[in-house]
Amino acid sequence: MASLRNAIMTKDRPRRHGDMKRTPAKDVLPCSPSTRAPCCRSSGDVRTRVRGRFDRVDEDLLGAVVVDYKTSEITKQKEADRRVAASLQLKMYALAWREMTGRLPQRVELRFIETNVVGRHEPTEADVEQALAAVEAAADGIRARRFEATPSRNACRYCAYSQICPFTATRE
Repeated sequence: MASLRNAIMTKDRPRRHGDMKRTPAKDVLPCSPSTRAPCCRSSGDVRTRVRGRFDRVDEDLLGAVVVDYKTSEITKQKEADRRVAASLQLKMYALAWREMTGRLPQRVELRFIETNVVGRHEPTEADVEQALAAVEAAADGIRARRFEATPSRNACRYCAYSQICPFTATRE
């Protein structure tokens, strides 16, 4: 943790997650930063599998804390807490942790490395149900070959198909 804190506090801090050295804090049993987070659901004879990776998971006697690092410049604590509570990604991580261990993580966090602000949220069963609903909706759409465009300036900016998509929001 000290090396991470030093990396964050130095002037020439890393810009990408892979640039950071990940060292465990004292009295914490971290999972590997590349811990795979499998999540499987069965519906009738159809099985849905979601795969991903946590940035970091710390476990202590109180439970697990799932951490995701962000480079966006959030400066206000309330905004950070709002973002973490609304994050479908972190709800998916809570679901994956529950699937892996049988219990929800104690907390999920967004750590904004540019500003050193940390948003925190204690996941609930309602969060997990929302994540499950999102997984099932996506899986149902994929199986039915429904791929409706949902253009937005932010989504289209990072889409690999924006140059050929007739619905792109990035064209002027």
